[in-house]
Amino acid sequence: MDRQTELGLIERILGYVDERSTDMVGETGKLPVDRYCDAGRFEREREIIFGNLPRAVGHVSQIPGAGDFFTVEAGDQPLLVVRREDGGLNAFLNVCRHRGARLEWDAQGRGRKHFVCRYHGWSYNTDGELVGLPGAAGFPDLTWELHGLKRLAVEERHGFVWVHPTPGEALDIAAYLGDLDGELSSFGLDGHIHYAPRRFTKRINWKLVIDTFLEGYHVNSAHAATIAPMFLNNIGTYDRYGAHQRTVFPKKSIRELRGTPEDGWHIRPHANVLYVMFPNTMVLVQPDHVAVFHGYPDGIDGVIVDAYVLLPEAPETEKAADYWQKNIDILFGALEEDFDMAESVQAGVRSGANETLTFGRFEQGLSWFHENVERFIAE
Repeated sequence: MDRQTELGLIERILGYVDERSTDMVGETGKLPVDRYCDAGRFEREREIIFGNLPRAVGHVSQIPGAGDFFTVEAGDQPLLVVRREDGGLNAFLNVCRHRGARLEWDAQGRGRKHFVCRYHGWSYNTDGELVGLPGAAGFPDLTWELHGLKRLAVEERHGFVWVHPTPGEALDIAAYLGDLDGELSSFGLDGHIHYAPRRFTKRINWKLVIDTFLEGYHVNSAHAATIAPMFLNNIGTYDRYGAHQRTVFPKKSIRELRGTPEDGWHIRPHANVLYVMFPNTMVLVQPDHVAVFHGYPDGIDGVIVDAYVLLPEAPETEKAADYWQKNIDILFGALEEDFDMAESVQAGVRSGANETLTFGRFEQGLSWFHENVERFIAE
């Protein structure tokens, strides 16, 4: 982020510390519980939001060289992303054009020249062209040029690989991110290393994954024995950028900046900065690394979360590896605590105890997120 934004955030937080307050909106919010369990609504979200909006699906460091690839099997669009010989990227639906079987089964790989379907052996090059067909005499009417892999628009930006899930649609991530685009560029994430990937499968609606990240009100209770001692209780800043958001969760150490020269004020050592890139990616900027979460619907009350950390460089010593592992254990331990709460909410919305859920004035991030869901469905 630019220097004026950073200083402004620190000043806001120190002001809230003095006032024993936080960012708040004028009114509380309400959300009908059927937003998490109505089958018809879920189908609209799946079709309109996940079928039509750009999203980040991985990091560029996963595919540094020609022929390197990764697959994403979560959600309705199984993806295959591969690095071309010229250094660019191709993205395809990971589906054979013969009988619709999964084409590539490995999560990632290096230096691949061809992708061969396990079912009948049809093969494709890294440009998605059909180049091999066993028993070709059985397909005399087949036009090979029309049976290449189904291509998706793909773009590298801010270290992430972005795709558009609809074949034939264009992609402009700078425009999609709007005012948030420049701020994300300041972290230099394209130079980081993808590390410690982990997949979580939970029995919660996909929106509840986002909900757990959008407020600090729960930290003192839900994380009392883990991360709560590090953070100020329910103090933070909340800003929206179109469909996207930034939230700052300050640590108690930020109070040490009061009375010191502003040229020594830096937010990362004293806060976690969260970016939510609608609809399903969360980027948590921490003092010396970044955590990333991509959430994909798995039915009405199911979600798959692909999580990983981005390190400034790969650990080269056992001491460095131990240091990062301790940080990762803290991160994923707190995440499991969040998921426990979210699974209890998913059960609770079906119980009949509530017709609506209530969002406090300092839980405005949840209201903003669900407003965006409503807006995209309506449009």
